[in-house]
Amino acid sequence: MKIQSKKWSALLMVLVLLGFIAWSLQRLVIPNNNNNHLLAKVDQKKITNQQLQLAKGRYLALHNSNIDKQTLNNIILNRLIQQTILQQYFQKYDYVVTNNAIHKNITHLNIFQDDNNKFSQQYLEKYLRVLKYSFVEFQQKVALQLTIQKLQNAIYNSTIINNDSLKDAWLRQNQKRKFAYIILDSKNFQASKITTNQIKQYYDNHPFKEDSHLSISYIELTAKTKKFSQIRTKLEQLNYENPHSLMILAQKMKLPIHKTALFSKNTGNANDLSQYSIIRKAAFSDIVLKQNNNSDLLTLANGNIIVLRINKYQHGSKQDLSKVRPAIIKILQQQQQITKMQKIIDDYLKTNENSIIILKKISKKYNVKIQQQGYATKQQLQYTSAKIIDAAFNLYDKKLHELKIKQRIILIALIGVKNTKKQPNNLELTKLKKQLALKQSKLEINHYYKTILNSAKIKLY
Repeated sequence: MKIQSKKWSALLMVLVLLGFIAWSLQRLVIPNNNNNHLLAKVDQKKITNQQLQLAKGRYLALHNSNIDKQTLNNIILNRLIQQTILQQYFQKYDYVVTNNAIHKNITHLNIFQDDNNKFSQQYLEKYLRVLKYSFVEFQQKVALQLTIQKLQNAIYNSTIINNDSLKDAWLRQNQKRKFAYIILDSKNFQASKITTNQIKQYYDNHPFKEDSHLSISYIELTAKTKKFSQIRTKLEQLNYENPHSLMILAQKMKLPIHKTALFSKNTGNANDLSQYSIIRKAAFSDIVLKQNNNSDLLTLANGNIIVLRINKYQHGSKQDLSKVRPAIIKILQQQQQITKMQKIIDDYLKTNENSIIILKKISKKYNVKIQQQGYATKQQLQYTSAKIIDAAFNLYDKKLHELKIKQRIILIALIGVKNTKKQPNNLELTKLKKQLALKQSKLEINHYYKTILNSAKIKLY
């Protein structure tokens, strides 16, 4: 059984289900080491550092996160606050999920199904143990998720799409548009000289860490062992029962504990087990490194079985400025180029000139080609960027539209529109109506949750 699962990230952080909620605190939180340290209050409900650290541990067990500690603390605290607000709201207005519904949901989750597609109590117990959930707390999490889904379904089912909206959407979906665009890259714009002070300031405000290194302790069951299959099963069971101890496994299986030298995530040692990528990947996984658990059973190319855990860990020290100086200069130059490009474009957009004339001027000055698309429907534009197509078909006038994609800015001008004379059939309208209802219900849900979240009484400490 694998605890790390994309399916579970949605369950444990229930508000991830509401990906369209745009709500967050404006303050970064840096908790102290006291578990009872108060971080926030939602009405009279307290959120402590202990709750934050527990929720963060669960998050890291399910995500490969490169987010810095301070930002991650803020993200987790935001989610705890949102979750608390919704729980209080649902309790206040008697949104009820039955015990039978909770039980049915848990027993049908894929992560708890064995090889015969039947619910496994062992899988559930391991999950609760590794992520430090009580069963009651886990039921509450599931209940909140089901309540959210129930509310979303109710809003979707009550969404009304009138005939005029449906007709307008169908016409837009089947109309043909002609448009032109140019793609400006920041590399085409000259950056100023980067000063020593700018480099130093950027260096001081960013980590620039060397790779972290660790060594592992491990036991190895060779493929040539008599009754290998039976012994492997026994080892797997012991590892399931003792995820925090390699010593117990070694003693009961009568296997010696070996150790490697220090190695990084990408580079192992030629003379020990860390030379294998499967070992390095397991050692640096969240379950092993951040949750301090044994690894699952790992099978080498020769058939041998490995169970490992962390022996020593060394944080990467900050790289010397001389090493990262070229990279910093490149980053700062790119930032300057983007700023300069944006200012020039803003100046052009302030004019009242025809959008095609503006495109021609920019094209000539910066030696970039104007891309022109003849009349076509969205479905016919297979070789054009989806973002450009969406922008072109969302234009209501012939003003120049600006689209930002990483270090590029795309300027799009609508040239003409041809509406279809074809009449839709009932099947097409029914399908489109469902799509529009889903889109509209998401907007309504977003507004609904924003109202709940923004009306809550929140105090930060």
